[in-house]
Amino acid sequence: MKFTQITQTAGDCTAGFAIDLDREYTVGELINEILTRHEWGYIGIHNEGQAWFQHGTPNCEYRKDKLVTEMQKEVLTMKIKSVTASGGYSRMDYIIYLQ
Repeated sequence: MKFTQITQTAGDCTAGFAIDLDREYTVGELINEILTRHEWGYIGIHNEGQAWFQHGTPNCEYRKDKLVTEMQKEVLTMKIKSVTASGGYSRMDYIIYLQ
């Protein structure tokens, strides 16, 4: 994954990022990749095509290399269109956009 800063750095030293993926990922595969970064925060899902998805929901919380809350199982096999992130220091929140 490659992070490209897309917003100015805020007063709390956080910023928004576009994430370039090195290959096609499912939600579950990307969550596993995020867990290797030893950060903490939230991972949310967005799918414009389905009414039951709202921006960033469903979501899960993670800390270091473990999920604190689980992502819905039916979401884990869905393919990813793009990813954005927001954070700084050791916290990073991700929004995954589905195909």
